[in-house]
Amino acid sequence: MWDLYWTDFGAATGVEPARQWRRDAILGFIKPTGVTSVLDVGCGKGELLLAVNAQSSESLLMGVDNSDGGLNNLRSLIPNCLIGKVDFDDSDAVLKFFISTKVAAFTHIVCSEVVEHLEHDCHLLQVMHDSMGQNAKLILTVPGGPITKIDRQVGHLRHYSRKSILLKMESVGFQNITLYTLGFPFFNLYKLIIWIYGDKVVDRVKLMSTQKPSRLGICVFRLFGVLFKLNFRNSRLGWQIIAIAEK
Repeated sequence: MWDLYWTDFGAATGVEPARQWRRDAILGFIKPTGVTSVLDVGCGKGELLLAVNAQSSESLLMGVDNSDGGLNNLRSLIPNCLIGKVDFDDSDAVLKFFISTKVAAFTHIVCSEVVEHLEHDCHLLQVMHDSMGQNAKLILTVPGGPITKIDRQVGHLRHYSRKSILLKMESVGFQNITLYTLGFPFFNLYKLIIWIYGDKVVDRVKLMSTQKPSRLGICVFRLFGVLFKLNFRNSRLGWQIIAIAEK
């Protein structure tokens, strides 16, 4: 599924402003603590790890994903990055991978926009909790707000509220959980436009796998990229949820 995702939507992810905005937000939570090692669970094409590597080339980095296309891209970006492939929908494979990997060696575990794709989202949360070190931090991002047509197209099974993700994280043992809801007002507006136009957005994004984005499309993306910088950092109205937690 995910290799098909990078085929159909990979070109759009390179210019889509929400990914860069979300990545910058995650980096903001890593920087203050003096990063030494990062495990990115659901690393995609490796953009976050590339940004961490640019800050400190001596950091221990590992990317885990179930897409050969994404992992091959990460390997080309950071040749010395540790890489693991696992099917997150296979609970036994997830457990086996985390048991065999020295996850406790990482100071930060990032899991961004992954669990909403999983039927058993709490299983991955449980495995990450049980395998991380005592002083490590989990940085988890999940979508809030309405589920759009393109969200369904890329496999979103659910979106979350502050309460629902908090209850799930507490149920598997996470402590000292701090929740941030980002995105109001401009990310919310961006998602609302995508929700309204539905199928047209899906078709346009798929076209970008074979055609360059139009100038108008690039201008709109760039405009929202600027507007996202003006979003409130933490408003209960925001549709992007970030949770920071400890074991």
